[in-house]
Amino acid sequence: HRFLIMKLRNLALSLLLAAGQMVSAADKPNIILVLVDDMGWGDLGLNQPTEHTDTPRIDTPTLDRLATQGAQLRRHYTCAPVCAPARASLFTGLHQGHAEVIRNNSFDAALENGHTLATVLKAAGYSTALIGKWGIGGGRESGGTPSTCPAWPTKRGFDYFFGYNNHLAGHRHYAKEESNADPETHMNAVWDGDVLITPGLDTCYSTDLYTARSKEFM
Repeated sequence: HRFLIMKLRNLALSLLLAAGQMVSAADKPNIILVLVDDMGWGDLGLNQPTEHTDTPRIDTPTLDRLATQGAQLRRHYTCAPVCAPARASLFTGLHQGHAEVIRNNSFDAALENGHTLATVLKAAGYSTALIGKWGIGGGRESGGTPSTCPAWPTKRGFDYFFGYNNHLAGHRHYAKEESNADPETHMNAVWDGDVLITPGLDTCYSTDLYTARSKEFM
């Protein structure tokens, strides 16, 4: 079935999904892991104290329902306060003291070549796909292609990749229309596998695009 990681950067949606052959649903259940940048503990409706009804709040009924139906890891902490190092530690299982993508804002550094969350899932019988922002492929913060990035998602255990590879492009909500700083493609590169699809994304909002592709995959 499917493994899903959802990565949100402001309104930029990033999803990691994996689907595979199941022995049984009980042995290998569907997993949805949501990783959110810059979100406070109380921003999730599930964690808001009900007695403070006059306090400004964000209603998140869908995420609340997802949490109550799944496992809540309330003693888990991220390894880094910025996005790329946090993802690197999550994917590799390495503490920041041992990771190559480290906490001093090393965006788009290459994820080290070793076991990742994706390779472990594959060994357990899942096939894997990453949908959304990667940002740890080795594109030097403003570029990178399947042939120039040493840590492209498909080189780190993912069977399929759809989305932004580089960190700066991940901050653009309209890939075709907004400015970019990519010296290799000269656009905010959205990749479908190894195919650059930005030229066909007229006024396409990235969050809607990634949501639609994720729903199609599931």
